[in-house]
Amino acid sequence: MTDPQNSQYQVQHVSSDFSWAAPMPSVTPGEMAPPRPATLTVASWVWLAATALGVVSLGLLILTNVDGFAANMVESSRNDPSPIDLAEGRIAARVFAGMAFVGGAVVSVPFIIGAIKLRAGRNWPRVMLAVLGGVALIYNFVVFITALTSTNWQLGVALTVLTAGLTIAAIVLMFLPPSNAYVSIADMR
Repeated sequence: MTDPQNSQYQVQHVSSDFSWAAPMPSVTPGEMAPPRPATLTVASWVWLAATALGVVSLGLLILTNVDGFAANMVESSRNDPSPIDLAEGRIAARVFAGMAFVGGAVVSVPFIIGAIKLRAGRNWPRVMLAVLGGVALIYNFVVFITALTSTNWQLGVALTVLTAGLTIAAIVLMFLPPSNAYVSIADMR
C-alpha cells in the first residue's frame, strides 16, 4: 500500500483560453419552431395502429375461415384435370394466409415511413398518407365484403370496420386547422 503523504501525481496544465469556442447567439421565442400540435402526433399514432390492423386483417380472416376457403377452392377445382381435396385446400388456405401477412407487412412500409415523417410537419407525408389512405379504404371495403360472405365473419368485419375508422380519423386529424397551421410554418423553414 502506498503512503498518501509520499505519493506524487503529475498534473498537466491545461490552457483555460477557450476563445475559439465562442458561445452561440441566443434564440428568441419568435425564432423557435412552434410546438407540434397534438393533432399531428395523434394522427401519426393512429396511422401506425391502422397499419398494424391492416397488416393482420386479411390473414386473420382467412385463418378463422380455413374450412370455408378450402371448400371454395375444392369446389372451384372440380372441373380441373386434377382437382384438389379438402386437406389440400386447407393447406392452400393457410399458405395464402401467410402470404397475406407477408404482403401486408411489405405494403405497410410506406405507411410507417409516412406516419413517422408526419411528425416533422412536412406536407408530403400528409399527401402521401391521404392517397394511400384512400387506397386502403378501398382495400378495406373488399376485405369487408369478403368477411361478410365468410362463415366466421365477425372478426373480419370488426377488424375492417375498425381499420377503416382509424384511417378516416387519421386523414381528418392531418388536415385539421392546427395541423394545417403547423405544416405551413414547417414548409417555410
